[in-house]
Amino acid sequence: MKNLSLPYILEVSKYDESRNEYRMGHCDTTLRQYISQRNNNLHFSTRKRIALQFLYGMSYIHSQKLLHRDISLQNVLMKVYESGAVLVKLSDFGLVKEHESTFTRAHTEMRGAILDPTLDNFRDYSVLYEIYAIGHVLSFIFTGRQSIAIGSNDVDRIVQKCVAHNLSERYPSVSELIADVENLDVPAHSISGSRDEA
Repeated sequence: MKNLSLPYILEVSKYDESRNEYRMGHCDTTLRQYISQRNNNLHFSTRKRIALQFLYGMSYIHSQKLLHRDISLQNVLMKVYESGAVLVKLSDFGLVKEHESTFTRAHTEMRGAILDPTLDNFRDYSVLYEIYAIGHVLSFIFTGRQSIAIGSNDVDRIVQKCVAHNLSERYPSVSELIADVENLDVPAHSISGSRDEA
């Protein structure tokens, strides 16, 4: 983590060998708590900014030839400022893997909070499987629900492409996913008149 430098990655400043712990930047809450506590009042534009910060962080990780392998609502942290602005911070890199690494054994127990049902073993984990977990997080950001909605609006279509059972139908990269999220417009049914918090 010390080699990763981006506003959307949790900073690591020091490792204490005697206590086997890292000193990291401070965050105020998890993505799960932040959305859950504000879900009825979050404007679409706020959700979109949070989603893009999350995706920019994931795209950066992949650009460094790394796979996080443990994306979850708990491992996406939020720094909340007095002004109401928020900053996404990706954390918990305990299962991180280099793209081309073959060190993981085929029978290694699969771990992580959001596991793709099409993944047979952890050694085969790739960007396409990470896209599945990313889709679940995006769905939660935009809806506040942990279940994947089956719908026909633009957000639903993006999420469904992330979690498609057929891997060839998924986004091949986070950069392509970012392009679609950046083009999202405020839906007609979006909350109006709520305070924009980010």
